[in-house]
Amino acid sequence: MKFRAFIAVEMGHLPELVHFHSELSDLGPGVKAVDTSHLHVTLKFLGDTEESFVPKLNDIMSSAINGIKPLTITLRGSGTFPPKGNARVVWVGLEGAEPLGVIASRLEASCRELGFEPEGRAFKPHLTLARIKDPKASGSAILLAERHSSSEFGSVKVDKILLKKSVLGPQGPTYTTVLTSPMASQ
Repeated sequence: MKFRAFIAVEMGHLPELVHFHSELSDLGPGVKAVDTSHLHVTLKFLGDTEESFVPKLNDIMSSAINGIKPLTITLRGSGTFPPKGNARVVWVGLEGAEPLGVIASRLEASCRELGFEPEGRAFKPHLTLARIKDPKASGSAILLAERHSSSEFGSVKVDKILLKKSVLGPQGPTYTTVLTSPMASQ
């Protein structure tokens, strides 16, 4: 049996993001703010994944974090993707996230060997805070992101990566954790 999956680090509850999040939500129905309980950084999107791959993914995840110690990431600044034209995503920047790039690169290489599609673009550590569903809302989303371009939204300790199952529904996705790979603290 297959399930929709991705490997990520969770951001947890960040009170400093609440104000920015509510401002995005106030932009109207053309902007869909990510549920704050779902805030995460995707390291590798897997898509449809055979349950039989879970033990192999456990090994891949453990190998990907080998030698990487827990880290603290500061959430600072915001912007939009794409950087020019109509925005489709409002993001928050991550400082101190370079080890996540190493992990993502390792995951990409190992998952390719299992037959998962390569990402096709370089890993850019960021936190997606909202998606722009209506191009008419793009201008106000860009202005709001520019207003917060140097704001600090707090820090989070990252000490594990997670294999997440995603079930899409009418109210948005529901995520459950399938595997947890803790980083060694020594």
